Amino acid sequence: MKIIILSKGEECFVSDEDYDILNKHKWYARKSCCGIYAARGIKIQGVVHIIRMHRVITDCPDDLIVHHKDTNGLNNQRDNLEIVTTKMNAIYRNMEKIKTIQPDEESVNFVQTLQQIQQEITQQIGLPSHLLTGEL
Repeated sequence: MKIIILSKGEECFVSDEDYDILNKHKWYARKSCCGIYAARGIKIQGVVHIIRMHRVITDCPDDLIVHHKDTNGLNNQRDNLEIVTTKMNAIYRNMEKIKTIQPDEESVNFVQTLQQIQQEITQQIGLPSHLLTGEL
């Protein structure tokens, strides 16, 4: 793993095999709706196009998305990048949001109460518990 220093001193992590090619260019930290990513601008026929480092590393097709497994947009090591569909990326993003939810005491108590009721019902009517939980 090597570090590329971005324009305002931010650090971007890349795999050793990508360092020499990527470090030939100036990169900056670009904020987007989903995080901060290493990017650079190139001018083509007078129009500036934004190139994101993770897409260069993976050679990702335009119709797919590069997912950062650890959710750090500045960690562009190959083993942290995965090419996914838009749908799969949305699933990953929602999974990360769920992980950050801290249940309050009331919601924990509610879930525990539901579990107790579920156990009582299965015991009273003699059903295997997996029929109510959906688990096998």
